[in-house]
Amino acid sequence: PLLVVILYKKPIIGVSIILGVVTSSSVAAASITASLNLGPTMLLGNEANYILLYRVPWIRIVAFLIGILGGWFYWTFGDNIITKIRTVNAMNRFKLAAPMWIVTV
Repeated sequence: PLLVVILYKKPIIGVSIILGVVTSSSVAAASITASLNLGPTMLLGNEANYILLYRVPWIRIVAFLIGILGGWFYWTFGDNIITKIRTVNAMNRFKLAAPMWIVTV
């Protein structure tokens, strides 16, 4: 909630804080992974790696911060984006949407 208030009152400072925390968390995850020589995935049943890396909150916070930032972005710019998209013809909308769909599959 504190970051949401900061985003509302001072957007530049809020976005800067969120990007700083996301960067710091990514560096922390990379450092832990490199220093302990962990594998690239936790899907192989290695419970020790999971406990070392993913149970600490500063590693998992990135997903929440991206969600907060995405919600703020849509709340701030969503109407403008929708208005601009409606002016684009259907074929160009498909050309814009298809790569995004492919990336998320």
